[in-house]
Amino acid sequence: MLIIASKDISPAAKEELKRNGELCLFEGISPVYQSIRNHPDIYLTPINNHIVVAAPNTPDYVIHTLKSHHIDIIPGQFDAGRKYPESARYNSVVTDKICVHKCEVTDPALKKFTQNLQFINVKQAYTRCNLLPLPNGTYITSDNGIYKTMSRLNFKIFLTNPTTIILKGQKHGFFGGCCGIIKDILFINGALGFLPDSACLTNLILNANLRIQELTTSMPEDIGSIFGFYR
Repeated sequence: MLIIASKDISPAAKEELKRNGELCLFEGISPVYQSIRNHPDIYLTPINNHIVVAAPNTPDYVIHTLKSHHIDIIPGQFDAGRKYPESARYNSVVTDKICVHKCEVTDPALKKFTQNLQFINVKQAYTRCNLLPLPNGTYITSDNGIYKTMSRLNFKIFLTNPTTIILKGQKHGFFGGCCGIIKDILFINGALGFLPDSACLTNLILNANLRIQELTTSMPEDIGSIFGFYR
C-alpha cells in the first residue's frame, strides 16, 4: 500500500503511517503559497485506487512513486498556481458517482476525465479540504455552502465545526484536509476529541464501518489530506 502525505506531518504521525504502508512525503515545488505548498490535495485528484489526475508541476519523485505502484497518471492541463483560484484547480472530491468542485476553477483535464459523473458545482473551490466522502454514501463537510448545496440534492451530509483544526498561517484548517480513508481505516492527523462535534463524528465514522486511527494526540492539523492507494 502506498500512502501520500505532506512532509510537514509530525514525526509521530510519520511513524504511524509507516506502520500501515510505504509512505511518500509530499514536498511541493510550485509557487503555491506557504500554508498549502506541501499539501498533496493541491496537486493531485485521486479518481480511485489506480488513477490520479496530477498537476504538471507535481514533483517528479511523486509521479515516479505513483507509477512504481502501477497508478495511472492523467496529466492536468494547468499547474497548481501561486494563489487562489489557480491553487484550487485539483482540490476536488471524486467518487464512483460524483465529482464535487467549483466548476469554473476545475482543471479542464479533470473535468473531461470525470464527464460521465454527476458534477456538483459548489462555491468552495477548496472542496477536498472541506469534504470527506464516507464509504456508505455519507459525507462530512466543514463548509456551510457545500452542506447547503448537497443537502438540497438529498445527500446525507453532516456539517462539522472546523475552528479547532490547525492550519499554519491561517485562522484555522478544515476537516477533510486532516483526514484520509484507506481501506477500512479513517486516519486523522490529530485527536478527534479536540473537535466540538467529536461524538457525532465518531458515530458517523463508525456507522460507515470504518476504524479510526488518530495519528497524534494533539489538536487536528490540516495537512492537505492523506491519500492511500492499494490493490
